[in-house]
Amino acid sequence: MKIAFVVGEFPALSETFVLNQITALLERGHEVSIFAEREGDQSTTHRDVDGFGLRQRVRYERMPERALARAMRLPAMCVGTPSARAALNVFRHGLESASLRLAFTANLFQGSPAFDVVHCHFGALGLKAARAQALGVLRGRIVTVFHGEDILNYPKRFRAGLYAPLFDRGELFLPISDRWNEALVAMGCPAERIRVHRMGVDLRRFKQGTGRSGGPVKILSVGRLVEKKGIAQAIAALSTVAAPFEYVIAGDGPLRCQLEELARQRLPAGSFRFLGAQTQDAIVPLLQSADIFLAPSVTADDGDIEGIPVAIMEAMAAGLAVVATRHSGIPELVAHDRSGLLVDEYDVEGLAIALTALVADPAHRTRLGAAGRAIVAAEYDVAALTDRLVDLYAGIVNRPS
Repeated sequence: MKIAFVVGEFPALSETFVLNQITALLERGHEVSIFAEREGDQSTTHRDVDGFGLRQRVRYERMPERALARAMRLPAMCVGTPSARAALNVFRHGLESASLRLAFTANLFQGSPAFDVVHCHFGALGLKAARAQALGVLRGRIVTVFHGEDILNYPKRFRAGLYAPLFDRGELFLPISDRWNEALVAMGCPAERIRVHRMGVDLRRFKQGTGRSGGPVKILSVGRLVEKKGIAQAIAALSTVAAPFEYVIAGDGPLRCQLEELARQRLPAGSFRFLGAQTQDAIVPLLQSADIFLAPSVTADDGDIEGIPVAIMEAMAAGLAVVATRHSGIPELVAHDRSGLLVDEYDVEGLAIALTALVADPAHRTRLGAAGRAIVAAEYDVAALTDRLVDLYAGIVNRPS
């Protein structure tokens, strides 16, 4: 099949789930093209980006943030992109036309071949594909993956009924959790076109580690340093843990300086390390050498939330005991006291109790880790999930128009 992926940023260190899907489809002989709104950091990328030659498969929109800069690009774009001129019809297309966003969308897809499937990650990108299809510059059956924030918060920032054009044109909608399945139906998405489809991990990359023999227990968190990851709550909880530990935080983001200062104030000297952004190849040995994975996700003040963090799946694939929160779809992945320990969001005392219990009980950590590995192998293996995804594709591609 000929498949187009429509994404926000590429390559993106924090979106291994996109990369895993693309490479798994390529391994199965499918042809994949990538359309991205913006270029990610090219200096630090996952090995598979170059290993699969993905830089040669991507086309970028590169729309300027400022309206004046967009307007300055417009004349040259309209000369080479007839559909960009059609996208300027404000009476027909409204705000998307007036903001020039639709003209840049038309330019992104102009001249692209017909695809069997147009696979969009996040609702906003599905909406972009639907608008491009209405302009006649994108051909293919639209499949949209919904991750959570795009259901709960994105529509609130604009208007009710925002996704109506997508719900009308989209062939298949893939929420990543049961919670978002129900939310999509409530929003008016046709229930018969919805299938819950999990994100997954490549189990070949992860083997069950043994932690470290002797020395402080190693606790690991992986993720962007933003409010919803709950690292501030992790630091507060660890400040009350009496047993020796080493806390390693892999990731970067706007809160890094603030969190480093908080750790210096609250945690014992030498008990924590901030590593910055890491490739998947670097994350694997960190998981192999850790004892506990800490993922205390919270709902941010602006409403930002998780879906089901792939970082937790990777930790479970590596056989780590997980301490996490009852947040978004996490309880669909982590079963309390079976594959990890769950506490409520913002429950710092509960986090401290859970961490103290696991620090003191290596056998319990081992039991939780083994159960977590089994859950991921059974339900979140990207190989099995990709085979199912291809079956879902075939179901809509072979459906009469």
